[in-house]
Amino acid sequence: MEVVRPPLWITDERGAPRLRGVHCTGCGADLFPPQEYGCIRCGAYGERLEERDLPTEGTVLSFAEVHVHQSHPVPFTLADVELDAGPIVRAALAPGSKPRIGLRAHGVVGADEGDARFEFALSDEVQQ
Repeated sequence: MEVVRPPLWITDERGAPRLRGVHCTGCGADLFPPQEYGCIRCGAYGERLEERDLPTEGTVLSFAEVHVHQSHPVPFTLADVELDAGPIVRAALAPGSKPRIGLRAHGVVGADEGDARFEFALSDEVQQ
């Protein structure tokens, strides 16, 4: 039996990406990626975890430039971004990005060999 997984991101009515996550009604934490095992903060599970689309704005915590990869053209840069909603997400940065820790980031829809993909674009604004 093939397991069908829902997409990790969707676009809203304006075409902006939103991450598919879950919200814990026990403690208020937002979690990404979506899962059913339990809240990482308080342990609540089952009906206490509700699907929620998360905004993609956040702050760059770390980044790394990838120079060797089996299936993607190199170089490209990955970043860990702490979303304003709480979760930390690792994703590619938009091509040409000049990352620095503390920069603000927001999700955008990029293209990877013709397929749409989620990635982060950076602003010059630094989180204080």
